[in-house]
Amino acid sequence: MNGSGKLGNRWFYVLLSVFLMVIYGTVYSWGVFRLPVEELYGVGTTLSGLPYMTFLLVYAISMLIGGKLIGKVPVRILLIGGGILISIGWMLSSVSHGILMLTIAYGVLIGFGVGISYGVPIYVIAQWFPQKKGMVIGLVLAGFGLSPLFTAPLGHWFIDHFGLKATFLYYGMIFGVMIILLSLGIKLPSKDDSDESRTVASDIASPMTGMRSFKFAYICFFLGTLIGLTIIGLTSNIGRELIGLEAQDIALMMIVFALFNGLGRPLFGWMTEKYGPQIAMRNSYVLIALASAGMLFAGEGNVTLYLLLFSVLWLNLGAWLAIAPMMTMKLYGMASYSQNYGLMFTAYGLGAVVGVLSTGLLIDLLNSYKMIFVLITLLSLLGILLSRQVTDTLTAEKTLA
Repeated sequence: MNGSGKLGNRWFYVLLSVFLMVIYGTVYSWGVFRLPVEELYGVGTTLSGLPYMTFLLVYAISMLIGGKLIGKVPVRILLIGGGILISIGWMLSSVSHGILMLTIAYGVLIGFGVGISYGVPIYVIAQWFPQKKGMVIGLVLAGFGLSPLFTAPLGHWFIDHFGLKATFLYYGMIFGVMIILLSLGIKLPSKDDSDESRTVASDIASPMTGMRSFKFAYICFFLGTLIGLTIIGLTSNIGRELIGLEAQDIALMMIVFALFNGLGRPLFGWMTEKYGPQIAMRNSYVLIALASAGMLFAGEGNVTLYLLLFSVLWLNLGAWLAIAPMMTMKLYGMASYSQNYGLMFTAYGLGAVVGVLSTGLLIDLLNSYKMIFVLITLLSLLGILLSRQVTDTLTAEKTLA
């Protein structure tokens, strides 16, 4: 049996995984909720970013737990369990009476639900496509990046018609049902389901954490996500307060930004697989530095410049969410991928905390968005210098081994 029919069916699992990622990626629409949260709860930029920041931190930490559970718990159980937590978190957000309760409901519960679920589609699709993972995993991850394409305009419409709290409630009900239905269709391949070789020659037996190359890779991922998550969280605020756009205009532009975020994942997944992590990381940092420096010249009415440069910045957050898993697979192999990537992904949570807190405080203190772009430009230049060290040190470590 060559499994050719079942090999054709594997694209169905890609489609289901993309839909799951769209739901998980609703966090990238936080910019639509942020100003209504500020108005409802009477908080400033720093506190309105707290649920978003907490989500990203809990999401990243719980990836460690999810990584350890993959292979021990059936994938459908992990997905459905995560979906139940996500649904409860949204519905509790709808009855939150203050920013602290909202942070617990949205940040902790939804963040944990997404965290234990997020790695499952990546792991499943990597098993169905063992030899050509870069582009296909990038396509799955594109769902996460493309989420604002659907959830941002939907959230804006719901808020306008029903209010913020009702929007949270409807999201919880809709997402809960959708995740359970999608999860029932996901499965891992059996030995007869694929005629492709599963041998990965680059698997490394020694612990990834004991390698200097991992430390450089971790810092690079931290910088990339710090920059990207900061930009996504402030997209609406910068558009309204620096450029002078109306909320509905920004919601429409979110469609473009989401497309670029989604495009960044298959593009840089392919680039990482074909040319290596060093080239992919360097190219991403260069694009970020150019876009951030360009925003220093943006001001009231510079709509085209804002649209162009923020599209590049959103593209590169998508890039890092593909570079990191592919880099982990390519450099350290598939043998312990789930655990390794769970550890690598804590850099994402650290980037969320440092980025959201530092930039929120900077804006509240200086009342200026321009300093954010100065900071991002400098961090990108640092990233360019560090990216070469990842593969150089790994080569040295393999030689010594």
